[in-house]
Amino acid sequence: MKEYLDTKYNYKGKRIIAPENATDEDHNNPNVIIGFKSGIKEQLESGYYKMSPEEVLRSHVKNWKMLNLKQKRALLSHINARRAREAKEEFLKELSLLGQKIAYDNAQEVKAKEM
Repeated sequence: MKEYLDTKYNYKGKRIIAPENATDEDHNNPNVIIGFKSGIKEQLESGYYKMSPEEVLRSHVKNWKMLNLKQKRALLSHINARRAREAKEEFLKELSLLGQKIAYDNAQEVKAKEM
């Protein structure tokens, strides 16, 4: 039994292959380890940025599996309110910068016309 476990979990001698490059042979080969897929990376590449409530809970709460349904809903409402407030603040900052840039560009055009 010990020999079996030593050979199965001896990761030093095994090759690591990215999941997108793995073939059917690699899935059955005992000398190959298939790497993990990154959910965040897949989200960014696909352009679909909406997070499920479970993902939001997982990213903010350490013991999220121990919460009952009512606690999960209450926590999610607080987390989503905070996220919305932060997103609004960020949006207003960007909007203010855009307004300043447009005002500066207009002032430069007026100066150029006066000269």
